[in-house]
Amino acid sequence: MARLFLPKPYKEIVASGELTKVSGLDWTIVRFIAPVDGAPTGNAKVTFGDKKISFKITRADISAFVLKELSNREYVRSMPIIGS
Repeated sequence: MARLFLPKPYKEIVASGELTKVSGLDWTIVRFIAPVDGAPTGNAKVTFGDKKISFKITRADISAFVLKELSNREYVRSMPIIGS
């Protein structure tokens, strides 16, 4: 939908991702759609577009996922989508 309704920002995001991929660095791009305020639920689900998840996720859960990824490095060189 972003490609249709926000073509310029969409192109910029895609270009940033492409530059990151060829940087030679270890990277992880965590994607999320609908961040909301709220307490952490510990319920972040991960997909790469292959399974259904709710796009709503608390900012606390986003932060927890990123902190965990910094230690575990499970998704290095990938772009997981997180939701609840």
